[in-house]
Amino acid sequence: MGAKVNNIYTSRNSNIASPVFVNMTVQLAESQETLRPPVKQDLQKHLTGVIQRRSNNIGSSALWVDSPNGAVSQIHGAFVHNTIGT
Repeated sequence: MGAKVNNIYTSRNSNIASPVFVNMTVQLAESQETLRPPVKQDLQKHLTGVIQRRSNNIGSSALWVDSPNGAVSQIHGAFVHNTIGT
């Protein structure tokens, strides 16, 4: 398991504070649970729920969102099967 920040983007088309967008890669250990087809949607719902429970804060950091709705975009990408030593 792990996480990696790939890039951070800002949008300058706003008259108020510029929104920040973070592109991340989340690595999950291969298991029956993570191989299920709806795992991407489940992960998106879980992340949104965590943001809601923390009063719109992102983890224990100073980062926050205006609203948890739309804070976690649709998760893209495929899960890659890694084999070690083969």
